[in-house]
Amino acid sequence: MPDQLSFENVSIYYNKIVNDGKFDNNKDLSARLYLYLNQIRILDNPTMSELAASVRVSKPAVSNAVKKLQEMGLVDVQESMKDRRSCHLCTTSMGYEVLDVLDSADQQFFRKIEEILGDEDFRLFSNLWTRISAGLEEETQI
Repeated sequence: MPDQLSFENVSIYYNKIVNDGKFDNNKDLSARLYLYLNQIRILDNPTMSELAASVRVSKPAVSNAVKKLQEMGLVDVQESMKDRRSCHLCTTSMGYEVLDVLDSADQQFFRKIEEILGDEDFRLFSNLWTRISAGLEEETQI
């Protein structure tokens, strides 16, 4: 693989954007935990089973991730009013703040890529990114 296709500079730049957004460096939110946190927001207070199905992992894997998110103060677990055997996952205000910083970082990141490439090349890049993303999504289907 050519050196130009390395993710190192991309990762360094993206982390700089996130840190400039005042995201607490001590939080160490991995891509996997970000995925879970974002899905909890999208699904709007899902159960553990709903989250596991959404991210296509086992319930124990979700349970471990949710525990880490709770320890970070980003997620709360609340007992279901309808079924006491079940609980719902809720994004905390700090969790929403973290998601806002990361959403803003995504926007800044792609604006920078557009600035580097120019309009025509950015349209090509966007199309390729969409194809890559769709292809990777197909690989993760159960």
